[in-house]
Amino acid sequence: MKELVKKRGHYFDEAKTKELPIIVEEKFESLKKAKEVAKAFENLGIMQDIERAREKRQKRAGKGKRRGRRYKKRKSILVIVSKPKVPVIKAVRNFEGVDVVPAKLVNAELLAPGARAGRLSIITEPALKEL
Repeated sequence: MKELVKKRGHYFDEAKTKELPIIVEEKFESLKKAKEVAKAFENLGIMQDIERAREKRQKRAGKGKRRGRRYKKRKSILVIVSKPKVPVIKAVRNFEGVDVVPAKLVNAELLAPGARAGRLSIITEPALKEL
């Protein structure tokens, strides 16, 4: 699994990340501030990937710029939570390229954007039970 994630271009600290997808405890869903989430990402060893997505934002070529699609954005981490109304959703939305989705709404496009498997994912324990 790690080979697929690396091949897709994600960065993560292999010393801190033993297995993929990353499974975190239920407390993660109760984080309310982006600073708290950033600290959690740092502890998990995946903050590098978010910085990669932020740095690689580029202007789109052509007429799309005039039609409200000025920038191309890179995909970063997928966070899967148990319910659609948990506090961490608002905090994680502030990070470029990071998607948050409840367990019931997970689909193939989120797990493999552009039909390329190996997206770096974080799953909370309650969400894993729901899946």
